[in-house]
Amino acid sequence: MKFINSKISHFMLFVAAAFVLTSCLKNQDDQPRMPSAGLMALNLSPDHDMGVVFRLSGNTLNNQPMTFGNFTGGYLPIYLGNRDIRTVDARTGAEL
Repeated sequence: MKFINSKISHFMLFVAAAFVLTSCLKNQDDQPRMPSAGLMALNLSPDHDMGVVFRLSGNTLNNQPMTFGNFTGGYLPIYLGNRDIRTVDARTGAEL
């Protein structure tokens, strides 16, 4: 009888340990994913020879001023929603 109680207690200990270890698995994360979109900026303005800078809600999209015919090189990830986009002349700093 002592042997059976020992086996049952070992089994219950194993089940409890398995439950504790599997309850915190990272692949069962139920957090909702934030939707995002991709944005590509193109400079199609031939009058601005020094280039333009694109700003999305006050944040600069491109590190270097883009001259005519250049683009961001690919889609940049942005959050969805109504956003204010501005173009700024790199030479004068005036909004276009």
